[in-house]
Amino acid sequence: MIQKIILIFLISFTSYSNSKVEEIIIAQELDTEEVNVYFHKLLHMALTKTISDYGDYKIKKVYGIKQNRVLDLIKKGIVDIFFTMTSKEREAQTLPIRVPLLKGLLGVRVCLLRNAKEHIFAEIQTLNQFKKMNFSIGQGYDWPDTEILRANGLKVVTGPSHKSLFKMLIRDRFDCYSRGVTEALIEIKTFKQYSMQIDPYLLFRYKSPMYFFVSKKNTKLAKRIEKGLLTAIEDGDFEKLFHKHHGQHLKNYKSRSRRVFDLKNPLLPVKTPIHNKKLWLEL
Repeated sequence: MIQKIILIFLISFTSYSNSKVEEIIIAQELDTEEVNVYFHKLLHMALTKTISDYGDYKIKKVYGIKQNRVLDLIKKGIVDIFFTMTSKEREAQTLPIRVPLLKGLLGVRVCLLRNAKEHIFAEIQTLNQFKKMNFSIGQGYDWPDTEILRANGLKVVTGPSHKSLFKMLIRDRFDCYSRGVTEALIEIKTFKQYSMQIDPYLLFRYKSPMYFFVSKKNTKLAKRIEKGLLTAIEDGDFEKLFHKHHGQHLKNYKSRSRRVFDLKNPLLPVKTPIHNKKLWLEL
């Protein structure tokens, strides 16, 4: 009789443990859902595909936190997860889940311009010409892109936040606001008040994967998300979601006859899975 009671208790405890809902706090700088929705769906997909192994979950979103501040909150365990471009410094401080969320497309960059400057780069044929004309590029002060562009000899003007850079562009503080091809069109539609357009002439390209990052102490969450993402790649759901949200951006990039300037990325960590072709687009 006692053994039977113990067995019932153990079964009940196991059921309770498995049904416990894990709260996962995700942070991002922008509070614009259209900009973040793809990454939220990808996270939901990874977590849903691992419910049988790790249990149920709920996601709590926090907004308006700058990149370096988010990384500090992740280290302290206040925030669970963040999606951003990788760098040696970021991988030293936090734990990257090395599945490129944009399949490498983040490193394909176009210029957002003031409407009045549509043809400013029409005559630029080479990277050296761009440099000699002393054109400037706007970026966040704490973004890895800033260091990458400067390492390639480009003039960079920094701003304190994403939204402040739109205002700086319109006020002619710099010539080009460099954005990933997956970001530019969404941002023009979302921030219509700034009257911007995409430069049709130039394209900057460098290897710069975007990952989910978690605390180095949260290896369980890292393994869960990695397993979910890799499962989604194998069953095709990752590809479907990517093309649903970014297929048109990819088509626009491939159909345009822009001059392509390939840049070096000195911040790319040695553990970047550049040889795993399943993770990348052919660019």
